Amino acid sequence: MANFAILRVAKMNNFGSLSASGQHNFRERITKNADDERTTLNEIEGAESTSELVKAVSDLLPPKRRKDAVICIEYMISASPEHFGEDWREVKNHGADYFKDAIEWLEKRHGKGNVVCTTVHLDESTPHLAAYVVPRTMDGRLSAKDFVGGRSALSKMQTSFAAEVGVKHGLVRGVERSNAVHQDNAKIAPMTAERLALRKRVKVLEDEVERLVKSAGAGGAALAAAQKALEQIQGDLVKVHGALALATSQAKAEAKAKAQAQDELVNVQSELVSVQGAFEKLQKRYDHTHKTNVQFLGELNQLDCEKKALVAEIDALREERAAAIDPAVEVQGQDGDQKAQKGHQEAQEAFKEKWVGVREATATERQHLPVVDVCGDQAVYSLGRGNFAIHTFAPGEVVPQLRNVTELQKGGIAGR
Repeated sequence: MANFAILRVAKMNNFGSLSASGQHNFRERITKNADDERTTLNEIEGAESTSELVKAVSDLLPPKRRKDAVICIEYMISASPEHFGEDWREVKNHGADYFKDAIEWLEKRHGKGNVVCTTVHLDESTPHLAAYVVPRTMDGRLSAKDFVGGRSALSKMQTSFAAEVGVKHGLVRGVERSNAVHQDNAKIAPMTAERLALRKRVKVLEDEVERLVKSAGAGGAALAAAQKALEQIQGDLVKVHGALALATSQAKAEAKAKAQAQDELVNVQSELVSVQGAFEKLQKRYDHTHKTNVQFLGELNQLDCEKKALVAEIDALREERAAAIDPAVEVQGQDGDQKAQKGHQEAQEAFKEKWVGVREATATERQHLPVVDVCGDQAVYSLGRGNFAIHTFAPGEVVPQLRNVTELQKGGIAGR
């Protein structure tokens, strides 16, 4: 029966999934299907811990990349259990040459500098190689698609690996476009071991039957007993095959459900990215609008105050003109001055009424915040987000003037 070269890949697009894989690879968390007494036999090259793995990958990533970009590819390379034999734990060569050639194939495919860690696990039921690779192209791009992007690319990769590595070690490629799926080792390993044991017993009995048939002195009873035992073991083997097929079917259903869940997660993440993008655009529009509104508010307040002062001056000039034309109306000139004074008073009262309830501005606020309204000896400062503070200057103090657009921007009002 042919033995197969096994090659699988897993793509990781964040450091969370990379760390979880690393903790399993370096046995930094409990691994149920691993033999603790053999863990020290695992052969590690490159990063020797999860923290070193994360740093090694991070150091090779470009400064800018897509949020969903694949940052690392994990390769799992092994072979059919029968290839290593039942006694692989006792023999010196546990497929070391095979794994060495596999690593060279990875380095040739990705570049030696991008293969950040390789581990040959010898503490599980079947020897296998785990390798972590940053998918950088020759021109420095981060692109897993160039290596494992789609079913066609994966199929070509399987063919290449089998031809360049597997054949040298008596391994063949698996059936192309097969529906077979990777099974949970915790479920399959016991049945695989039982199947190997039964096959060994069948072989022993087949040899015994053949020996008895060739032996002229063999009794019919012995031959019949051997044939009966052989039939019984063959029946047991059929049962094991049936259990294995059932486990395969169940694992396939679980894999399909997991794939659907992953697709749903990708869709949700994509929607989240879209919502975040829309929110950022709205935030920028809000900040721009707020900056413009503060600017217009200051200019409007200044124009309103100037308008009221001009109206009062115009009224006073009219009174003076009338008095100059007719001396008899000198008294009216005095009335004009009174009206101008009254206009200033009305402007100040309107200013106070407009800003009633606004708290006193602190010295720091008066030093750094923009002035948005001035009337007489009082000035109003913008605190941002529609909040203001007011200050009344003592006699002799210089009342600040409204700032222009450039000064408002320098004052940091756009972000408040």
